[in-house]
Amino acid sequence: MEEGDNEYRYNSFNEYISNHGTFKNIQGEIGTYDESFPYNVRIEETDYKQFIINDCLRLKLYLLKFATKEACEKMNCCAYINYLLNYYIRNYYKSQKSIIKNYTSYMNDDSNHDIKELCGSKINDIDDNRYEKIVLH
Repeated sequence: MEEGDNEYRYNSFNEYISNHGTFKNIQGEIGTYDESFPYNVRIEETDYKQFIINDCLRLKLYLLKFATKEACEKMNCCAYINYLLNYYIRNYYKSQKSIIKNYTSYMNDDSNHDIKELCGSKINDIDDNRYEKIVLH
């Protein structure tokens, strides 16, 4: 598989269940990491600012569960988290497409080199056609 193919590979049922379980397990853990949010990453002023910061912290915790890039690629973790962030934008943040910039800014900040290496380039806006193909009904 060539580099970059994982971002377009859909999660199998087993990958989805595993990734979803991993994400659900870390959801309550962000309280201890709240102060670790990089000071130089600016989140746009919005009613959703604290929710977006929490999403970013969960994103980091989720990705850190995959100890290596190989483990992440094996479970297609970048595609899962990219889908999930796009789902949040469309369903919780009223499709404010600019919110994806907050996630990518956080992911690609130098203080997050560990997660940047895993998925930094794979967090992006999913176009509507592709999103509709992968949305879980």
